[in-house]
Amino acid sequence: MIALKKKIKAAFTFFALAVFTLSCNDDADIWEDDNLETSANLEIMLKGKENHDVLADVKVNVFAKPKGSEDFALVYAGTTDEEGRIEVKNLQVPNIVRLEMADTKYPSGDPVIAKILGQKSASMELQINTLWQPQSIMDRTGWEVIDFSSMHKTSNATANLPGNVLLDNTSIWHSNYAGGATPYPHWLVIDMKEAKTMHGYALKQRASNNGPIKGLEFYVSDDNVNWEKVVATEIPLTNPGEWHTIKLQQPAKGRYIKFVATSPHLPTAQFINLEQLGVY
Repeated sequence: MIALKKKIKAAFTFFALAVFTLSCNDDADIWEDDNLETSANLEIMLKGKENHDVLADVKVNVFAKPKGSEDFALVYAGTTDEEGRIEVKNLQVPNIVRLEMADTKYPSGDPVIAKILGQKSASMELQINTLWQPQSIMDRTGWEVIDFSSMHKTSNATANLPGNVLLDNTSIWHSNYAGGATPYPHWLVIDMKEAKTMHGYALKQRASNNGPIKGLEFYVSDDNVNWEKVVATEIPLTNPGEWHTIKLQQPAKGRYIKFVATSPHLPTAQFINLEQLGVY
């Protein structure tokens, strides 16, 4: 049996924390060819970050890229048991494994990637934020608004720009209202620069009910040409500056997202503002 000479422990971010530990033994004969291992059992456990409660019945996808393979392939799709555990048996080694949430119960976070070498077994524990918070939004660094319906121009060159929705501040995108407001629908397209797996959307208008949005839609695309509608819903009229989160029924994946505001809470206010827009 191949085993590492010492224990290796690595930490991976999965919102707050994910820890991957390879179990192994001290063995002076780790390079004996006749004892090479070709498979390992992978145990995965999910726990809530807030109080470390086990997360039962949570959907998870496991992708693997064995040595010699160029791409990841799905090797397991299922749900955690009553103890929050999943076991993937006879996983080919050496291997690179990618673990993704496939559920809309909780924010997804970025995939966790780890190497599995020659151990008979390996284990992974994920501590997941079970409550949504603004930090759940994916990092938007480098993202770009590449198309939009309108904006209100002023002498301030940075005011009301559509790209302001990607900034972590109180700058806003404001649709045009000069010479009569541009009517609904209002929309913008964001290029995330690479394909992302999304479990939901979050948006916030500025701290005033000036142009509150009611109906909205979200679309996703791989090429900015062919679009799939993944959300059509309404959000309540709430306190100014409050975050609205919209969970997807199924995870969606794509490089481009399109936000469309379809109707207002106040029929006389045909314009909108949007302070932040993100995905999780």
